[in-house]
Formats: sequence, structure tokens, C-alpha cells
Amino acid sequence: MVSCIDILPAQADHFARAIGEVLRQYEDIDIRTHGAKHEGFPISFGADWQPFLNCRIGLHEERIIVAADSLVLSTVEKAMRQHRPGGGRAFLTKVGVWTVVDQSEKQILSWSWPGDSPTRRIQALLF
Repeated sequence: MVSCIDILPAQADHFARAIGEVLRQYEDIDIRTHGAKHEGFPISFGADWQPFLNCRIGLHEERIIVAADSLVLSTVEKAMRQHRPGGGRAFLTKVGVWTVVDQSEKQILSWSWPGDSPTRRIQALLF
């Protein structure tokens, strides 16, 4: 069973601002703000559970760490630890969080996300 939580507007805004700050610091690098095959904002977790942004598809040698303290990120990390114990990539959508397990998409968290999707909320801060 997939857990379902409510994300408050202030929590969604805090997450978007934190990601926006990282994206502004690395504006000369093409950081992905949407999945290539999967819908949603991609964020990865290494084996150390440090969240980082994706520059390309596949394994990452250079990691753009997200050091922000965010309830959204800690909630996603908790769900990922249950379904992807070694880390991996999550895709954040308006209705929840997805990952790939055994080559299949799997929803690992359901949420009520206020307003625009995570990707659109982040992009609105940048443009």
C-alpha cells in the first residue's frame, strides 16, 4: 500500500525555492527539470542518501547536491529507502512520487500537492 500525505503550500514553496537556489547556482549546466521517459521532477539519492540533481540520464560522476532541509525531500527519501534501499532516482509529480523498480515504474508515495506540479512550481521561480 502506498502512503498518502498532504503537502502544505508552505512546504511546496520551500522545496521549490531550495531547488531553485541550486539551479541558479549552476545555471551554466543543463540540469534536468523533467524526466526523459518518466513524468515528474527527477531527483536522485546516492547510497549515502544525499539528494542530488541530474545532469544527464544514467549514472552520475558529478553530483549537484541539494543540501536544503526540506520536509518534501525527507519524505521522498523515506519512501525511497523502503523501495530502493541502495538509492536511486525519484520522479515527483502532482499526485505523488514514482521510481523504477525491477525495470517497472512504481508509485512509492501518494500526496496531495497544492497548486502547480513540482516541476512547474520550480520553473515559475526561474523564468
